[in-house]
Amino acid sequence: MLAAHATLLSMKSGHPIKMVYDRMEDLAATTKRHPSRIRHRTALDKDGRLLAVEIDLATDGGAYSTLPSTVL
Repeated sequence: MLAAHATLLSMKSGHPIKMVYDRMEDLAATTKRHPSRIRHRTALDKDGRLLAVEIDLATDGGAYSTLPSTVL
């Protein structure tokens, strides 16, 4: 849907366009959502500087290999 909006606007204006959706617009306009579990731990020093990050990311693209790799 985003590509259709961008194409129509570009054709109508005769110029390249850039579309930026906010989070709510993106959720309303796009359909692909895959479950994921993300855990992260961070270590900061007393001044708030980042010392370390540990991230565990698990995503489920489903049974088919067409779009999940792009979406994820």
